[in-house]
Amino acid sequence: MNLISCHILGFGKFVNASFDFSKPLVVFKENNGWGKTTLADFIECMLFGLESSRSKSVTENYRLKYAPWSGSGFGGSLTFFYRGQTYRVERIFGRTAGADVVKIYNQNHAPCYDFGEKGERLGEILFGLERESYRKIAYLSQGGNGVSPFPESLKARLISLLGESDNGQSRGALERLDTAERALRAKRKPGKGKLDLLDERIEELSRAVDEGKRAQERALEMQTRAQALKGELLSLTQESERISAELNASQDGAESELRGKLAEREAELAELQDFFGDADAATLNVEGLEKAVTEFYQLVEKREEMQIGEELAEAEKQEIERLKTQISAKEQAIETYQLLLQEKEETKGAGLRSKQQIAKKSGLGSLMIALGVAVLSIGISQWTSKPALASSLVTGGGIAAILGLLTILLPLLFQRNEAKKSQNGTASVKRRIAEAERDLEDLKLELSALVQSRQKKTEAQREVLEQAARRRQALEKGIVEFLSHFRIPKSYDYRASLQILKEKKSAHERCAQRVEQYRLEQRERLHTQNAVWSGDSLAEQKRRLDGERESKLDERANALADLAELERLQRTGEAYAGELEDLKAEKRRLEKRLLAIQTAREILIRARENAAARYLGGVESVCARYARVLGNEALSKRLRLLSNGEMVLEENGVFKGSEYYSTGAQDFLDFCVRLALAETLFTREPPVLILDDPFVNFDDEKTESAKRLVQELSNRYQVLYFTCKTERVLE
Repeated sequence: MNLISCHILGFGKFVNASFDFSKPLVVFKENNGWGKTTLADFIECMLFGLESSRSKSVTENYRLKYAPWSGSGFGGSLTFFYRGQTYRVERIFGRTAGADVVKIYNQNHAPCYDFGEKGERLGEILFGLERESYRKIAYLSQGGNGVSPFPESLKARLISLLGESDNGQSRGALERLDTAERALRAKRKPGKGKLDLLDERIEELSRAVDEGKRAQERALEMQTRAQALKGELLSLTQESERISAELNASQDGAESELRGKLAEREAELAELQDFFGDADAATLNVEGLEKAVTEFYQLVEKREEMQIGEELAEAEKQEIERLKTQISAKEQAIETYQLLLQEKEETKGAGLRSKQQIAKKSGLGSLMIALGVAVLSIGISQWTSKPALASSLVTGGGIAAILGLLTILLPLLFQRNEAKKSQNGTASVKRRIAEAERDLEDLKLELSALVQSRQKKTEAQREVLEQAARRRQALEKGIVEFLSHFRIPKSYDYRASLQILKEKKSAHERCAQRVEQYRLEQRERLHTQNAVWSGDSLAEQKRRLDGERESKLDERANALADLAELERLQRTGEAYAGELEDLKAEKRRLEKRLLAIQTAREILIRARENAAARYLGGVESVCARYARVLGNEALSKRLRLLSNGEMVLEENGVFKGSEYYSTGAQDFLDFCVRLALAETLFTREPPVLILDDPFVNFDDEKTESAKRLVQELSNRYQVLYFTCKTERVLE
């Protein structure tokens, strides 16, 4: 396989960058920070994709580390030559692995499915190795990673080169054996296999069976004890009956009468107790019931009062209607006043027209006055020459002047009078409108306040009614439940039931007191009679026998209860005995199977270790050869490769791991191992070796040898060589 070129759409610091890999040896000599490691990681991601990781650390999560800095597309393409064909793989990376897109094209630029339908596992198909093994062989990163054990896939690949038919069979067999072993016996808690579950069940059944056996022994002892107690009780009962007969024979007629009264009261007490049922009449909380009933009817009365209050609220409704009527009347009055004011305004307009007419008349009057004055002047001027004519002219001119003056003054006086009347009428109407509007506003405020007050009262009343209803329902439920324990006839009035209960309780107390009194008299009479008849010896003896008999009864009852429990444990143990034997047999069978699985696993592991010893011998010899080529003959003779792929050095018969040596020695060993693996694994299709400045810890002599070796390796492999130092540049 050979790389031809790549184009980076966006990867880390690279954006729209292209690189040519068409030569067998491609050297990149660039300064630090140019992106040599980024380019090497880009080639790996084109082959294997981006690893899924939830880590927030940039060093551990390539998807975070190489997201384009410029925000452009994330991904690119890689063109390579493989088995006579040219291919191009394109990958676009998303925020998650599920959003990644990969496409592969052949040399005709047509979609290619030679590497799977989607091509995600391109690198595994090309190299036959997963990413970790690829890094172990073909990708030598800057500074080296030290000598580390081989991955399992790498071991399987090496084993396959020794001629095994299927390099995954042994590993698959081990996985199946591990699965079968865990199914039988879990290796970690809280996991449980079949044997773990069997052990728990066997332990549980063993305890039950052992407890049943112990119970059987104790049950025999308890049966003997119960029989003995039964005999003792029979003897005590017979002796007590004999003494009772003697005591009864000594009683007189008065005592018989007392017994009759006692029996009568006891019968009455039993009848009352039947009324109370299982309840204790002496401790019955009648007072609590009475409080509940009282509160219940208080709430009922309160509801009725609230309803009466609703009826009283009709007065408020009437007041609201009255206010609405007054508001309507005021509005109509205002409308009437406004119409009247409008008429006044119209009258005022008529007065204006009258003024215009008066102005015309004033002009006529002025003309008449002027004419009269002129005639009067002419008459005066002719008074001496023509007295008669002058007198007529003076008289006519005076009359004309007076008429003209009247023509002017009379309309003015009439207009002033009418204007005064009109002004007084308009002011009166406006005053009435203002008063009516104030009254209307007061009525509206009063109506609003009354409506709001009624709404608040209604809401408060509704809340009180709802709370009272809930409390009333709770009380009624408690009262009904309390009364249901007694034989009281159903009544529509709980107060009647309460009264019956109080009377029954009072009667029960009186009857109980009377019974206790009669019993006390009976005991005193019996004591007196026994003292007279036998010096109190029989009564004392009967009390002692009765006490002993009660003690024996309790002891026998406890013994029978213990016996029943022991017999139950015995039956349980006997029932579990058969199941326990079956489970033990099943356990033996599964343990044999587990032993066979463990034996097969050990044999398979030893076989794999033997195979590892065989194939590692070849890798070890090639690794030693490269060590000699690099000029370390002494070290090549001490190289040893363990079965897990770890390289060690033999020091005086003792294996020393790479951690005992310097960083330069570790990088040297790691370089030799990687070249040996590349030569051993890739016999048909040589890989592309990516060397990212792997000689930074080499001394000058080994660096020169390594540079010559890389030149020689470029004849067999394509080599991409990255360095930042001039002295490490290949010639």
